[in-house]
Amino acid sequence: MGSTISAIDRITTIESKKDELVEEVESFFEDREERRTDVVPIKKNQFENVCRMAMATTSVKEVMNFIRYQIGRDKDNQGWGNSNFGEDLIKKIDMVAKLDLSVSIELVRLFLGFWNRHALYKRPDNN
Repeated sequence: MGSTISAIDRITTIESKKDELVEEVESFFEDREERRTDVVPIKKNQFENVCRMAMATTSVKEVMNFIRYQIGRDKDNQGWGNSNFGEDLIKKIDMVAKLDLSVSIELVRLFLGFWNRHALYKRPDNN
């Protein structure tokens, strides 16, 4: 069997981390509120794009690279570059991926799904 974990073990590991992932999402937005920054400076389609990207890859680093690309495109710092929004998200993704390396992309996908929902809740105009 080697170093691979069974499907049941993977599911059990992922399920055991869900509350922690939701708490990390909540802390991401609480930190932004405490700093009195624009809590969600990007539009709904932009955070949905990150979720779609995560679903289309098996690489956590590719997800982080996509966010860096979005930061680079934000020349006026009104979106991804606003008060380190993108960089803060990359740090959270990196931390989430390290919770359990055997299921890192699955945890990142879940985290981003929870993050997407919470961002929609926190965005005043829901666009």
